[in-house]
Amino acid sequence: MDAVSISKALEGRKQGSFFSITMRRLAKTLKGVNEVVEKQTVITGQLCDYSARAAVKNAVAEGEREAPELPSHISHSFTEGGVKFWMGKNGSVYLPMPLAGNKSKVTWFLGGEPVEYAEVESFLLASDKPKERKDKDELAELGQVPFVGINVENILEVR
Repeated sequence: MDAVSISKALEGRKQGSFFSITMRRLAKTLKGVNEVVEKQTVITGQLCDYSARAAVKNAVAEGEREAPELPSHISHSFTEGGVKFWMGKNGSVYLPMPLAGNKSKVTWFLGGEPVEYAEVESFLLASDKPKERKDKDELAELGQVPFVGINVENILEVR
């Protein structure tokens, strides 16, 4: 998808409303792996600015943390149809998305066919393997919320 089609899919939704994203990308694999391994993820996000979420906003107001800044690989943010996007220094466009805090649903593909994680685990770099993450309550104590920036080229569907 692109920024325009994503903003049209979210058109008319109120700030703070929840939506689902289905994204699919090539998995990060070890050198020498010739198989095509893909990761498809369905996640729920919130249509709002990260800094507007209560945990972040309150922590900034109370001096517990600095105001959020753009990541170093992002050149600037822009708005399309009321939806905020990031322009990467590499030319890629990203959808910055605070998450609802629930578990994402992941499906692994090997050669285009869905498979169990165990069938692709040995091909994956450590950075693409599931890891233990802080839950939303632990993040809130740090003045943070669950968050991702998704390359819009990897987004298949917005609901």
